[in-house]
Amino acid sequence: MHGSLTSFDQSRIFRYAPRGKRKVVVSTNIAETSITINDCSFVVDSGRFKETQYEASSRMSMLVETYCSLASVDQRKGRAGRVRKGRCYRLWTNDANNRLSKSQAPEIHRVPLENLCLQARLLKLGKPMKFLKSVIEPPPVQSIKSAVQHLRALGAFTVIDNELTPLGYHLARMPLDPQIGKMLVYGSLLRCTDDVLTIAAGLCGRSPFLSGMPNNRDDANKAKAKFAGPSRSDHIALLKAYLGWQNAGNNREKRKYCDTNYLSHDGLRKLSDLRRQLATALYDAGFGSKRNSSSTTSSFKDLKSTNVLRAALCAGLYPNIINIKKPERKYKEVDGGAFEKTPEAKALKFVCLKHQVVVGKDGVIVPEQERIGHDGRTYRGPQTARVYLHPASANARMGGFHSPWMVYFNKVKTSMVFVRDSTMVPPYALLLFGGKLDVRHAQNKIVIDGWMYFDAASVVGVVILELRKALDDLLSKKIEDPGIDVSSSKLIDAITKLLVKSGY
Repeated sequence: MHGSLTSFDQSRIFRYAPRGKRKVVVSTNIAETSITINDCSFVVDSGRFKETQYEASSRMSMLVETYCSLASVDQRKGRAGRVRKGRCYRLWTNDANNRLSKSQAPEIHRVPLENLCLQARLLKLGKPMKFLKSVIEPPPVQSIKSAVQHLRALGAFTVIDNELTPLGYHLARMPLDPQIGKMLVYGSLLRCTDDVLTIAAGLCGRSPFLSGMPNNRDDANKAKAKFAGPSRSDHIALLKAYLGWQNAGNNREKRKYCDTNYLSHDGLRKLSDLRRQLATALYDAGFGSKRNSSSTTSSFKDLKSTNVLRAALCAGLYPNIINIKKPERKYKEVDGGAFEKTPEAKALKFVCLKHQVVVGKDGVIVPEQERIGHDGRTYRGPQTARVYLHPASANARMGGFHSPWMVYFNKVKTSMVFVRDSTMVPPYALLLFGGKLDVRHAQNKIVIDGWMYFDAASVVGVVILELRKALDDLLSKKIEDPGIDVSSSKLIDAITKLLVKSGY
């Protein structure tokens, strides 16, 4: 029993066992409070559970098995004997029981702190470090530093004194994760608000895609891959699944659609409600319109027209970037010549920045741990580490990527470092909405944050820098006059045309 099962599989736990047989349910801690099994007479408690913890140094969530608290122990005991006499067996000693904590660690110790830092600046409560160290149970100093550095990388804080930038001001007014808020702002600017609202709602809550039981897990993954099609995007797969659900008809037909495609009907209903809330928050911040809260239209029709949507995702999710390392090219001879073979999925390697990201005084992102080595020498340039696409990702079995760059929302460390949801993005999305741009005129190269290299004439880099500056000025005007419609400017027209016509 776990949260990713289909509603049909979940319903099996409520069936009574046949005469002469005993029913055994092996469950995660979802059974502590979410589920009541009437015929449960015995509980065998291991005293362990898997908790999501946050590692500030790598900005990564980790699923860690640890001992549960006394509060959880009492909840587990209550699962037996709800409607009949029951008994609970605990698989640990009294001495071990005395060492258990009274309750789970405060959430402020286990989550990213970017939103709190933004709110502290917006409400003029002082610098984030000083403010957060004054709370009742202050979070680790490293977590606060990590949050501030990430907000700098997002462009929400200034590099020198951690003041709110024009973008940071807008993000602070939205009760959302800053990355989600930035995605919505740029989705509104780039005129793909409807699509970005759906994707953002999916990232805020539990994924509506179900993993199924082990015997049909491959079918569930194939259903998700079918939604993704050639897009090389888990986020677009989510968008298409939601649009299909919205257009399925009445409630009965919607449920049939979900059963066929391994989707959670309740999850999609919650996504729809959350989407309306996000639309309201975006409208209150001065972007979007009330129409978006109920709209089900989509702005793309083919792969090329998704470039604008991919750019909005890139703007919000940066600096969460993956570089796709392809193997040596291989060719197949045919009549009249030869063509390059598409590499197999297992031959690809995916890498992202290693360690904690720090923004230096020059605005360039440099990993803190790589600046001074153990031998006392200074090492320049970021280093990367390998990550793996989760088997449930639609991209996990794909080999042909037109662009060597992908964005992701977060990564989780279990047996390996996995990225669950990813989207391939075109180079111009990174050039326009990425980090610090370094135009190397003599080499005809553009470098972003010291590790992403693009072959381009220097004039291209100069034009990109001017477009970025104009976009910052546009956001500043939005603060001064919240009523103006920034998405209708000629600047957005130019950026949109550049993205659509750039291709891959």
